[in-house]
Amino acid sequence: MGVSNIPAVTLSENPALDYNGTRPFAADWIRARFADDKSLSGRQVFTANGIFKPPAGINHVFVTMIGGGAGGSSGGNSLAGSGGGAGALVYARKIDVAQAEHNVIVGAGGSIGAGGTNTSNNGGAGGTSSFAGISATGGTANGGSAGTKAIIEDKTIPTRLSEGIGGKGAASFMGEGGSGGNVNVSAPSGGNAQNYGAGGGGGATGVYTAGIGGGGGNGGAGKSGIVIIEW
Repeated sequence: MGVSNIPAVTLSENPALDYNGTRPFAADWIRARFADDKSLSGRQVFTANGIFKPPAGINHVFVTMIGGGAGGSSGGNSLAGSGGGAGALVYARKIDVAQAEHNVIVGAGGSIGAGGTNTSNNGGAGGTSSFAGISATGGTANGGSAGTKAIIEDKTIPTRLSEGIGGKGAASFMGEGGSGGNVNVSAPSGGNAQNYGAGGGGGATGVYTAGIGGGGGNGGAGKSGIVIIEW
């Protein structure tokens, strides 16, 4: 199966599209950049593993795919967790496909970093999405924004002045990542990512009593990837 002309698309070019039924698909925006990707007649979207069989008479397809987002890391005693990384974006034009069933793999979202301890625990990496010999890798742990440190007075028995805030999960091409945990607003755990391929938020540091550590909040879960096939 041949793959030709895979252009590079960077996140800085992302016009904050998301897949919520009210804005265009990311695939539409990418395809609009290339003059030969016109007059497509069909689309199938996979948000979980499945099977694609080309309609009669179709022998090549256009594919947009994103890997799964990584989970956010948990907060520790003095340092909040980092957000998870986003899955990679791949857009491939004119992939040759036979009139047969083809497996579509959608990368799973990464698991949360478990909190409740004085040290930060990494979230799980996102899974790889794949179809017809091409793939989009999942996000990596700590690939999002870094968490902040707690502010502690320099005394024999330290007193914490403020808690560390978890880092935001990395945005994917489909939208923003999960929010960072913030114990100061009673939300110590990082937010789960809601947009395909985005990373989960990092957990906040734990509530601290003078001289006694506090276990941090959980990281948020990464969101699964997505595969969009058009013809």
